[in-house]
Amino acid sequence: MPGPAHYNAKAIVEAVQEGKLSEEQLDKSVGRILKLVERVTGNQAAEKKDEDYHTLARKAAAESIVLLKNDNAILPLRPETASSIAVIGRFAVKPRIQGAGSAKVTPTRVDIPLDEIKELAGSLATVSYTAGYPEDDSVNEELIKESVTLAKNAEVAVLFVGQPEYAESEMHDLKGIELPEHQVKLIQAVAAVQPKCIVITSSGSALVMRPWVQHVPAVIHSWLSGQGMGRSIAEVLFGYTNPSGKLSETFPVKLSDNPSHMRIRGENGKLYYREGLFVGYRYYDRKELAPQFPFGHGLSYTTFAYTDLEVVQHVTGVKVSFQLTNTGKRRGKEAVQLYVHDEECKWTRPEKELKAFAKVELDPGEQQTIVFELEERDFSYFNTKYNRWLADTGYFQILLGSSSKDIRITGRLHCDFGKEEITFHKFSLLSEWISDPAAKAVLEECLNEMNEHVIDKVYLNEEFVGFWEDFPMIKVFQMFGQTWMNERSPDQVIQELIARVERLRTN
Repeated sequence: MPGPAHYNAKAIVEAVQEGKLSEEQLDKSVGRILKLVERVTGNQAAEKKDEDYHTLARKAAAESIVLLKNDNAILPLRPETASSIAVIGRFAVKPRIQGAGSAKVTPTRVDIPLDEIKELAGSLATVSYTAGYPEDDSVNEELIKESVTLAKNAEVAVLFVGQPEYAESEMHDLKGIELPEHQVKLIQAVAAVQPKCIVITSSGSALVMRPWVQHVPAVIHSWLSGQGMGRSIAEVLFGYTNPSGKLSETFPVKLSDNPSHMRIRGENGKLYYREGLFVGYRYYDRKELAPQFPFGHGLSYTTFAYTDLEVVQHVTGVKVSFQLTNTGKRRGKEAVQLYVHDEECKWTRPEKELKAFAKVELDPGEQQTIVFELEERDFSYFNTKYNRWLADTGYFQILLGSSSKDIRITGRLHCDFGKEEITFHKFSLLSEWISDPAAKAVLEECLNEMNEHVIDKVYLNEEFVGFWEDFPMIKVFQMFGQTWMNERSPDQVIQELIARVERLRTN
């Protein structure tokens, strides 16, 4: 942020002169600042440290880049099928590696994607370049025509596109999550003449790709992955790095599919988050709405098999183990995702919830036992009635997969988390009364007594419970027991039942 403000310096001087701030205290504060300056700028083999930082930046970028689409295994590029490469798009020479405004930092160096592609291609392939689109949001038909000509005469076209900095920054909302119009037109035009069209996208959030994604065989999403992004993209393209990144958010088919779309701007200076539990993949699961690319999605140049799932509850939680095998021909990493589905909870819960994940690297043919230890909290939901996290005894499914939509293996177990005693009150439901053994016994005894005095008798059979289970029990008495309750009100009957249940529980 900007600073230091001169008016603050003036205020400090005046405070010392007026005796409000001691020089000793000021010297201590200044000393801390000088110590920080010395640590940051001191002569500590800066050049070697910068190189270490850049190596780390490249590694971080390589781990995060996501291969979204790879039809017919067009990637990685091979010299025999990619002897001429057309690189198109300004982001290839001026990559967007980070956010804008307060998100911007000074990199020690920046890898330029075009330079890195040329270096890795070497003498095996000729690499040509054109800008593809202007720096502003105008549509330049001449740049598009030039790109089409370049792509048509090459064996492969690699397009660098993404959200520009002017569209995706702090202090304002995105107007949409589509690529700029000039980039969409560029992709469509190039894909029409070059079937081997690879699109590399950069953005800080999800993108809508519906207007063009079906026309290209490969898509790589690089996010805003820092100063080492250029080299990492080149290594993914040529197979020096096997991609292993996964999407940390859902990419919808269109913006209106998003759960917050109806209230995205807010009104009267207020914005209410009304999605509740159903954000991200939880919403798409519940709505049975197919996204463009689901949460957790990310392809690899190898394949993995999930087998031999074992799920066991023990004293402190649940142990989940399975075998992960690299069934392909390349060394690679798989980000295994574990989701939990509650089969029996009567409260509103998502279809499944991510509870654990692990990134595992395996050689071709290598197999490894993967173990997750889940705690009771991983099976819990926040119960607003008791104002705490609660796990219900019952059946759960353990789902393991490569994404939220690509579930490879599923297990089922009954978890015993103890029985939560129901606190009965005037409006407790019939379903609550019959779910507690002691309460059900008391209720059946009461209903037997009532049936001796009424015409329409009540029996807790499947037909009756199926219709009345979500009614308060007091309403059942009001409906069927009026001729029986000559001396008592329905309220008094309920209170008597509650008192009898409490006596049974304490005996």
